[in-house]
Amino acid sequence: MKVLLNYSDFPPVINGGSIRAEHLCRFLVKNNVVPYLVTSHLKVGKGTMLSNRKEVDGVNVSRIKTFGSKIGLPPGYGGIPFFTLKNIQTAKKEKVDIMHFSTPSEICWLAGYYTRKFVKKPCVFEMRDPWLRQDDKGIKKGVSRKSLLGKLSYKIEDEICRNAEAIVVTNPSIKEELLKLHKFDGGKVNVVYNGAGYASNKSIIEGEKFIITYFGMIYGSRVLEELINVCSRLNKEKHNVCLQFIGDGPARDEIKSYVESIGLKEKTRFVSTVKEEELEKICRNTSLFYVGLQDTPSLKYALPSKIFDAMGFGKPVIATGAENGELHQFVKNNKIGDFCKNEDEIYESILGYYNNKKKIKTTGEHCLKLAKTTFSRESQNKKILELYGEIA
Repeated sequence: MKVLLNYSDFPPVINGGSIRAEHLCRFLVKNNVVPYLVTSHLKVGKGTMLSNRKEVDGVNVSRIKTFGSKIGLPPGYGGIPFFTLKNIQTAKKEKVDIMHFSTPSEICWLAGYYTRKFVKKPCVFEMRDPWLRQDDKGIKKGVSRKSLLGKLSYKIEDEICRNAEAIVVTNPSIKEELLKLHKFDGGKVNVVYNGAGYASNKSIIEGEKFIITYFGMIYGSRVLEELINVCSRLNKEKHNVCLQFIGDGPARDEIKSYVESIGLKEKTRFVSTVKEEELEKICRNTSLFYVGLQDTPSLKYALPSKIFDAMGFGKPVIATGAENGELHQFVKNNKIGDFCKNEDEIYESILGYYNNKKKIKTTGEHCLKLAKTTFSRESQNKKILELYGEIA
């Protein structure tokens, strides 16, 4: 089987989407599927993080330059014709069996929309972040449905949802939102989580120190200052609590400065982005993992991929974000730790684990079991491969 894929990013660009694309491609190659990936050029703009991750052997990668904001279009929109043209050329030349287009960014869906007008092959459209929403209030990502661009995007998205052979979403909240926005057959919508790319053979060894770890891209939207405030409070109360930040990002220097200003420099460790196989060594003595999101309508549908990898290390997760949002529901329904609505609840949760090491062990073992079974990355990628087989 041959598959044409569109993902906006791919290694060495490093973010949640590129990692998902990388692992899907590895799985496809392993299962004798030939992927033809069309993605953005490496110089995709300000704030792009590059890593030492290499492109995947067996994947045919074509990179397209994107532009837009300088000529009055949304970022990346200028690349849509070039994505579309490359898609058509590749699909016809290589005689692909399936086409698979993923957001974000929405340019891949739009390129897919135009591609399928010229290439009549079964299509999977994957949505990892809603571009349009029922409620425009407070959105920071996406576009207002009331704008001209929003009205045009709605019509295209509606046609895609009605005509695509299959839709893939990364969590149930996105499925719910799509079905509210567009009246179409919900049976074609498949929930495929990001999944845990790593699962230890056993719960990680307990260390002498109590360490809370955050890993991933460091953005202002990750509610890290609240975590730092809580750890400062706990240390002032003579509790020996340490912090560990693994990753890079636009807010890294700001967070580092805040740690120093609050007097936690000696209790905090910063590590740049590392390979997945090095994470176990660095996280070996972690007590808890932290996953934070701002409580905004934009992030209500978000379920950060790092939560699955945190589960794979066999330790509880402390999370914060939109109440009754996807992150809240996931933590609650799967009993992988605590969801906290504010700083005080973060404090109470950490203190509870600090005083109950048995709770860390039992919750961690449960997390690890889920990471190896229900939410393993392989089990999630298998869903996509099976979907290809159904619609091909």
